[in-house]
Amino acid sequence: MKLGLILIAAIAAATPALAQGHAQDTAKQLNRMELGTRIEQRCNGRATGITRREGKLHSPEEVIAYALADDQVEGTTVVAHGAAIKDGKKWYQIDYRCQTSGDGLSIVSFQYHLGREIPRQEWRKYGLSP
Repeated sequence: MKLGLILIAAIAAATPALAQGHAQDTAKQLNRMELGTRIEQRCNGRATGITRREGKLHSPEEVIAYALADDQVEGTTVVAHGAAIKDGKKWYQIDYRCQTSGDGLSIVSFQYHLGREIPRQEWRKYGLSP
């Protein structure tokens, strides 16, 4: 019994450190990117995270900001009125407006609208993978 409690306590104590380590690794990877790419990647990441947290999608895993229409990046703002988000074996349209901090690492504001499921017969047209 004591060993189990010690193990649980050790895991609980390690979890914040592991999360912090993951966040630091992510920041390092983002810092290696050109600023415009970094901003778009951060915003795409916010789209997957927020749709998962709000329960709108079960397991969102990928966002393509320019899938259905070109996205626009002006300064630290991305406007994607034709993005696509993959959830399991389905793709959905998602429109978003996202602003990051000057270094592209933090999200300042994010608004989105999750749209229709994109029919499989349209995937090739938009370059979406199965």
